[in-house]
Amino acid sequence: MTRRGRPRKDPARARVVKNGAHFTPAEDGRLRDRARSLGITVAELLREAALGRPLPRRHQPDPIASDQWVELGRLAANLNQLQRAINRGQTEGVPVALVEELRRLLHDVRQALVGKAGAA
Repeated sequence: MTRRGRPRKDPARARVVKNGAHFTPAEDGRLRDRARSLGITVAELLREAALGRPLPRRHQPDPIASDQWVELGRLAANLNQLQRAINRGQTEGVPVALVEELRRLLHDVRQALVGKAGAA
């Protein structure tokens, strides 16, 4: 019978030794915030720092840009609803070209928020 599942790690590379450390709640919060900002676990953060290896550099979006991204997502949803209503003939007097222009502008603003200004 063949073994199923994940292949076993090389015993020399398996992380089986556990070292503990005690932190104040404030220190723990700072560790968790730092790990979250880098996109890694606290264990990875501690391991890399303790072994003198470089920490990964991950760019997190500015919280203001994140809030703007969410708001723009809501606007995009509203535009989609308006477009659907136009296509069903449920609205009158709303030019389709205007909706398409708004969609294009919304796309441009979202691209600028993620640093891709001028991207199509």
